[in-house]
Amino acid sequence: MKDLRPEIQVKRLEILSNNGKSVEISSGLAQLYYYESILENSVKADITYADTGSRNYPGETFSSSEANDADLQYAEKVFMDIEDEETGRVQFITPETCLHFITRPKIVGNTRSEIISANLASKEYLNNQFESARVSRTYEGKISETIKRILRNHLQTSKTIFIEDTLNNLKIDGRIDNSSMPFQVIRELSKKSIPILPSKTSEGYTAGYFFFETSDGYHFKSIDNLLSQTPVKKYIMNNTIDLPFGYDGKILKYEFREGPSIINQMKAGTYNSTRITFNPITHEYKRESINANQQNKGSVRSGKNLPNIPEELNQSTKTTFSTLDIGQMPYGISIDDQVQTSEQENFKVREILNQSIMRYNQLFSLPLTVTIFCDVSLHAGDMIECVFPEVSSKQTQTLSKKKSGRYLVTDLCHFISPIGPNYTKMILARDSYG
Repeated sequence: MKDLRPEIQVKRLEILSNNGKSVEISSGLAQLYYYESILENSVKADITYADTGSRNYPGETFSSSEANDADLQYAEKVFMDIEDEETGRVQFITPETCLHFITRPKIVGNTRSEIISANLASKEYLNNQFESARVSRTYEGKISETIKRILRNHLQTSKTIFIEDTLNNLKIDGRIDNSSMPFQVIRELSKKSIPILPSKTSEGYTAGYFFFETSDGYHFKSIDNLLSQTPVKKYIMNNTIDLPFGYDGKILKYEFREGPSIINQMKAGTYNSTRITFNPITHEYKRESINANQQNKGSVRSGKNLPNIPEELNQSTKTTFSTLDIGQMPYGISIDDQVQTSEQENFKVREILNQSIMRYNQLFSLPLTVTIFCDVSLHAGDMIECVFPEVSSKQTQTLSKKKSGRYLVTDLCHFISPIGPNYTKMILARDSYG
């Protein structure tokens, strides 16, 4: 019988302090938590290791003097290389990709040893605070191209970026206040982006992207195309010891968490909402409604059917008010160009605002938490397939058609410890049943 617990190797865990001293701490590692989330701009990690005074410094065979210590404070570099026995690997091994201390380390100990804990994040998480990084210039064109420019020109990242093209253009003005921090600008642009869907007309039906980091790099991906992915792996919950053929792992523990209340979903306009817009050129007020059934024509679902809301309750529960973005940010560099485009709508609120609000809220309406044996090949933003047995009194159980299906990995945490076993805990989401 195959051991379902993969061997996880911490091949490198090295701290380079700001005074130039480096120390390899993998031999003293007590535990490591590594996090990714489609809701976070940076990967994060928590490390805990033991210092017994015998520090392994490059070029030195033995050192017991604290005077030679790495003197850990803030923003020290951490190089990490973790792999499993198959193909999974989490690497932060260059000065451009390594993680940094974002807190001063916590130290607990006695005269012979200390336990040191620290929180880590990406360099760009710190670069985002620089005034020099503020998005202080005007950009126009496809939103996806603007995202690339912000990452390269403002955050100065050299990491790999995976940018999904947007259907729509948008002109943004530069600022120098706190609202122009790169990550904040990108988050705002994510809400205003329309995806390109090969088999559906997305304009007017769906909107919304996520911007997040994994160990592979930065991602800017739409909700719809994330949900349309082919599952990278397949997991099963069963009562047998062996892993059935065709599955990549077993679900050790699961919990279908309590989703948002119907009141909160109604307040958010998740399934039915109204928009009222004012055209400053024609002085026209326009009232329009959109419901989930209409939206379904131009969006992608992870399952078959949205939660069934009783017809008498499926009425508009949220109203948005907007002045159309006309004449404020005309396209073009020259005055003549701007005059010609002055009556074009920049941010097309009727095609984006309510659609985006609905899609974000629908995605997180069916949350699931699962725990599996550690698999460092998985990332936030991956689609996986989960299979659950039906709850039945029959002697032979079949799979649950309601609970089984495709799920999007929204958050994950790899827990790694020298004594094992090692686990991956994931928060999964889907917008529909079946």
